[in-house]
Amino acid sequence: MTDTEATRHPETPAEVASAILDAIETRPDAFNYDGQPLADLVQALVDEAVRQATWEYASTLLARLGACTCCGEDIGRTAFARSSGLLARILDTARPGHRHLVCSVSAAPETLVAVLHADTDPGGASQVDEAEALEFTTVLALGLATRSPGGLVIRTTTPSAPDQVYGWRLRKGDFEPLTAGEIFDAYCTDVDSGGLVSPESDVDYCVPPDLGHEATPSTHRH
Repeated sequence: MTDTEATRHPETPAEVASAILDAIETRPDAFNYDGQPLADLVQALVDEAVRQATWEYASTLLARLGACTCCGEDIGRTAFARSSGLLARILDTARPGHRHLVCSVSAAPETLVAVLHADTDPGGASQVDEAEALEFTTVLALGLATRSPGGLVIRTTTPSAPDQVYGWRLRKGDFEPLTAGEIFDAYCTDVDSGGLVSPESDVDYCVPPDLGHEATPSTHRH
């Protein structure tokens, strides 16, 4: 499989069928049929296949980075460790409830996107799907390691309270918080026309919480 094929979504019936079989072989425990419509089941299988392909592609690129020629540090491994720490801090500092995170990284031949859903249990601990978390962490690590442009946005939903939306940008390997105005513009601008759209009701577009030392700029600058 080439890099381009690894990130291209299945389109033809044959490609969809192949993607479904690959997804079932990779994670058979993730697909329990509970009587849902076939169209919903097929979409879930395709989504899982795309997620697997995204993780494989991002992992391959990280591995190819190898060691730094100046200090010998494993660039991909270091970025993954930093990415894991950032994700942990993002979830720890987020308001309890349902959290929906999206990370996008500009990488040839197309932008990589990873999605993570996280809920909190009665004890306040975050509950995530391990495969989603691995893909999310890997895509974020790739953006940090390659210093590619990108971003991460989180939306938290809690009963009887407005949703909170905030995020960060990836810039030259650094993780920078977005202002409330920037996140508002991102959510309230029509992608096609560039015009403004009405903001959602009961949504607070705000600055992200302080992540502490986990969000400090990378020390690997070679």
